[in-house]
Amino acid sequence: MGLCVLVIAVFGAAVKDVASTVFLIFILTSIFYVKQWPRAWRSLGDVERLLLTGFLLYMASGFLSYVNVADDYEFVKQMGRYLRFALIVPLYLFLVRSDLNLTRFLIAGVVLSGPVYLLIALLKQYNYPGSVGSGEYHHIIFGDAAMLNAMLILAFLVTKKFSVFTSLLFIASMSCAIYASILSTARGAWLAAPVLIVMLAWYAVKTRSIRIRGIYVIIAIVLAMVALSPVRDLIATRSIDAVNEVKMFSSGEGADTSVGGRLALWDVAIKVWKENPVLGTGAGDYNDDLVDYQSQGLYPEVYVHDSVHNIYLQALASTGIVGLLVFIPVFIIIPLLFLQRIKHGSGQLERLSGLVLIVSVSIFGLTESWTLRSPFIAIYVIYLVVIFSQAGKGLRDVKQPPVSGV
Repeated sequence: MGLCVLVIAVFGAAVKDVASTVFLIFILTSIFYVKQWPRAWRSLGDVERLLLTGFLLYMASGFLSYVNVADDYEFVKQMGRYLRFALIVPLYLFLVRSDLNLTRFLIAGVVLSGPVYLLIALLKQYNYPGSVGSGEYHHIIFGDAAMLNAMLILAFLVTKKFSVFTSLLFIASMSCAIYASILSTARGAWLAAPVLIVMLAWYAVKTRSIRIRGIYVIIAIVLAMVALSPVRDLIATRSIDAVNEVKMFSSGEGADTSVGGRLALWDVAIKVWKENPVLGTGAGDYNDDLVDYQSQGLYPEVYVHDSVHNIYLQALASTGIVGLLVFIPVFIIIPLLFLQRIKHGSGQLERLSGLVLIVSVSIFGLTESWTLRSPFIAIYVIYLVVIFSQAGKGLRDVKQPPVSGV
């Protein structure tokens, strides 16, 4: 199982079928422990049970939206995504019952991923001049995963003591991952990076885990990498384009641009929600609603998506206020409560890594509906169960001996 965690961290958002294969292996393995699930559940702390129950309720909110569904085929496809989140429950119980600590494999995979993601991004641009850096999946998912791994490396650096050589290797890998993310032009990742860097620097200062000088060195390296490399012009150009596209959209033009298209999709999502405020239009129906609005002359130039490109508006449009009131606690509030319960001095690596995961996906979701992207869902699920099952050890009353032989 450790090798699976390492592989998904290195290749999950870059190489086709890696994430889904690892996810399937985890699911099949957890089934062998089905008789142990009740014991594992009884050993969990209250907040652990609340978190797992929340993911089941999230799937239930998708099923409830069926009352307004017009396209059964798309509904079934989207419910497959909801099911993946519900499968967090057996995976979590499996790791708890088998007492597997896979954190070190996650660390290894995340650190190895930096140069791998950068190499893949550069090869894509070399083979397809003018394209953005990405792997075999959507470039935004690629960039988000690269930035998530980069910020996890930084979390490792501020919670553990490493030799100078090892720290430099970590910083080099982090720099590679950030560079790959920039090449992907994933703006959500760009938004998340400064927030997470400030958050982790504040933690380091507060806990004195590394010297202030060390923080300055890390920040200086990242800034120098951006300022002295070709990506400086890319960031500047894309940022200026974003501002101009917002202005164009505000003046009634530019819905066919990258940012303008997102703003148009968000506007339609709000209109769709207003028509079905309680349970939403139904999972999988958003694209049909968008086509209906386009037939009425609203944003006819926008490419039809099943994605709103915003996880919060996606939940609101698809499952209504009921779905949103489930979504926000499950994906943000309860995980943060979970991490807040962990005592200082134990499990700090997992605590900070979990915080990076939650904050990252919350910000990524402002510009991309990653909850509909199967590869990123698999990465999120595996990362979450690995980190939180280990972090939760201090929250539970383990009355039964672990099962050996995994």
